Amino acid sequence: MEDSIKSSSINNRKVIMEIRFDPNLDFVDRRGSLLKKIKSTDVIKNSHWELGFNDIKLFDTTTAANNRKLVFCDIKRISMSSSLTETNESFSHFFEKSYAAFKAVFDKCDIIRIGCRIQGTYKCKSNDYSTVVANFIKLFPDKFLLEDFN
Repeated sequence: MEDSIKSSSINNRKVIMEIRFDPNLDFVDRRGSLLKKIKSTDVIKNSHWELGFNDIKLFDTTTAANNRKLVFCDIKRISMSSSLTETNESFSHFFEKSYAAFKAVFDKCDIIRIGCRIQGTYKCKSNDYSTVVANFIKLFPDKFLLEDFN
């Protein structure tokens, strides 16, 4: 997976990938197994964890406000987020390993939505607002929303 923006141009960035599925009632009984499985992948080095009534969290610091990497799962979704300035390939690897662990515990789940959000600030060559906006808009295809996406 190729990086679309040079890392030297990234001031900060947060990438969030989320998969939603039909609610799975087995989740409540398998939270511990899922947490163990994801933790064993070592996708988050020296991770900390939380086991809630309806969710699990695996994160990289003891203070929630300072988390840079997070795996969250509840009865109807799994999401991975990172605010580390990672390459696209390293985030993809983080996602794939986390999701593989999820699939090992929940072999059958019907996906209903997959979403990705990227938030950040980036360096640009111009200081003129109109130029920056015009160049930003050019980055997107004319027809941005995909149709017939399987």
